[in-house]
Order: sequence, then C-alpha cells, then structure tokens
Amino acid sequence: NLWVRTEKGVNKLNLRGNPFYKTAIFKNFARQYRLTGVVPSSHPNKAWVSTRGGGLYNYDFELGSTEKVRLKDYGDKQLGRFISALAQDNGQSIWLATLGGGIIRVFGEAFQEESRSTLPTEIFSTKQGLATDHIMSIHASRDKNIWFSYWRKGLGRINSKTKEIGQYTVAGDPEIDLKEYHFTCFVENEENHLWAGTSENGLFKFSYNASEDSLYLLDYLQHQLNKPNSLSSNYINCLLPGENGDLWIGTETGLDVIRK
Repeated sequence: NLWVRTEKGVNKLNLRGNPFYKTAIFKNFARQYRLTGVVPSSHPNKAWVSTRGGGLYNYDFELGSTEKVRLKDYGDKQLGRFISALAQDNGQSIWLATLGGGIIRVFGEAFQEESRSTLPTEIFSTKQGLATDHIMSIHASRDKNIWFSYWRKGLGRINSKTKEIGQYTVAGDPEIDLKEYHFTCFVENEENHLWAGTSENGLFKFSYNASEDSLYLLDYLQHQLNKPNSLSSNYINCLLPGENGDLWIGTETGLDVIRK
C-alpha cells in the first residue's frame, strides 16, 4: 500500500489493483491541526499519523476510528504535540521531529502490544547533544542512521544503535553552508547516497563518509528558466525512490522524475 498525506487527510492506495481509498481523517479538528506525516503500522489497516499541534495518532481504516497516542517519559508534553515530521526505521521504531522538543523515539516493540495505553520513548534534545530542539525534517536510513535537519543549524545524524550524534554545517568542495538552507525531506538511493530537498533552493545529493564523519556534495539541482529538463520548482515537498533507481520529486508546481 502507498499512504499519501495531505494537510487535512490521508489517502490509502493499493498499488496492486484498487483505486484510492480516501478518508477524511481528523475531520473534527482538521482546521486546528495540520497533518505532517504518516507511516504504516504493523497492522495492515492502521497507520501512525503526526500533527502539528495535536501530537501522534493511530488511525484504523477498517473501523474509521482515531486514537490519541500517549507518550511515556516525555518531560514537556506540550512541546511533544508539535510534530513537524516522522519516520520509521527498520526496527519499526517511530522517530518524531518536533518544533521545540527535539527528537522523540517511540520504540517499535511497543507498537506490537495493543493493550498499551502509554508508549515508552527515548528523547534526544540539546541535553543529549543536539544543536537545537527545533527539528524540521527527519529520515531513517537503511544503515541505522537517522538523518534530520535543524532550523538554521544545518543537518544532524543519530546512530540509532550507538546513540552517537553528528552535526553537519558544511559540505562539498568548495564548501557550502548548510545552515543557509531549509531542508524539507530526505531519501536514499540504491548507492546509499542521500538526496535532500529544500523549501526554496532545489535538491541536494550527498555522500556520507562514515570513517571521516563528513558529508560530501555530489550534485545540486535547481529550477532554471528556459531549461525544460531542470526541476519544475525549487520548492521540494517530498521525495520517493522508484523502480530501477529512479527518483520521484514532488514540487510546489508538479511531479518530476530523475531517471537513472
């Protein structure tokens, strides 16, 4: 299934036959809380949905019901409500990027226990080494790294196994200042290169060198007037890897694809 988030609802698409199954999720307070992310749960008819202002929810498509998720051991519950993005790692843990509350990890094994009313968490904030607690976007890579972007502080990385935190404010040769860009989304390709979209500066392609703990700039794409093969817009909303190494790019003005 493919889950598609909008500001006021979530669509579910069965790629093997059925058309979009559309639902007006959170219709009672869609005007109050913007939906910021959706990932599937271990149950085929359920999904985890994050909001900016309302926290984390579990939605059941079969029953049409919504359940507010309570997070254990989180100091400032108010800050935990403002989730800017969420990601799911290969251990099924959910990682929440918050605006002012740092990063919250909700452990994957907790999702298997339907009886739990409060889910255990692990918190990463400035106390643990983050540059700031305002996190704008987040991505879980295949190599157990959690990549995220700060508000005007560059990029960051958490090794989910060792809990090591890396900070990246420059990349490339010549170097570019990553603090100047607002990164909105990330995705990996088959070569484990990291693509990063921005809100007004196009698309970056990075390579991470683990031994040096550094980022290298491989490519930088922008919209260019009178060049039909350039990006349709410098405002990148989402990224999705496709078949055969293709990269699908959702921009403010349309849908682009980079063929391998």
